[in-house]
Amino acid sequence: YGRGQILVGNNLSSTSAHFFLDMNDWNLQAAVGSYFDFASLVKLPSMCLAKDDISTLNNEITAPPNTSIRKIWMLLNNGDETWPEGCFLQFSGGDLMSSWERLTIVGPVLPGQTAMLIADLKSPAQPGIYKSKWRLATPTGTYFGDTIWIIMSVIENEPSELVKQMSNLNTFGETPSSVHHQNPDATANLNPFGHKSSEVSS
Repeated sequence: YGRGQILVGNNLSSTSAHFFLDMNDWNLQAAVGSYFDFASLVKLPSMCLAKDDISTLNNEITAPPNTSIRKIWMLLNNGDETWPEGCFLQFSGGDLMSSWERLTIVGPVLPGQTAMLIADLKSPAQPGIYKSKWRLATPTGTYFGDTIWIIMSVIENEPSELVKQMSNLNTFGETPSSVHHQNPDATANLNPFGHKSSEVSS
């Protein structure tokens, strides 16, 4: 069905492609013709992101490996057509970071209204940058609206780096009084640019 998707564009999901091919006994030319006949009669809904990721206020996620994350979107019906009951968010490419590939929207959603989607994700086991592509689809599987991306940076905490940071905090945390009572010569020796007054030539 990949050739069919190339011919008709990115709005055709794999589910829809299977439907039109099966309806036409897997004749590609007939299936493409049926799709365009159907598309000319049916006006697709419209969607844009009203607010991305209420939970973190950021489209890019940074997390340690194997960490559970909740992602929240507010989707706006910015068109003239009501989203019928049964629309769903479908994984359509990239790295799958969940145990599911489809999330149903509670509908219908009238023009001007918003729908909240809550997705429970899990960061991959290996450090790296991962991208996941999602599309909203009608009950028959036809994509519509903006593409939704999930971009996740998986970073593993290094214990040695954490120990170094804690050591630095301890050094910089000395009180002014403890510094004041140090030997002046010792203080100068701690500063690579420091000089004792007796050593400065006139």
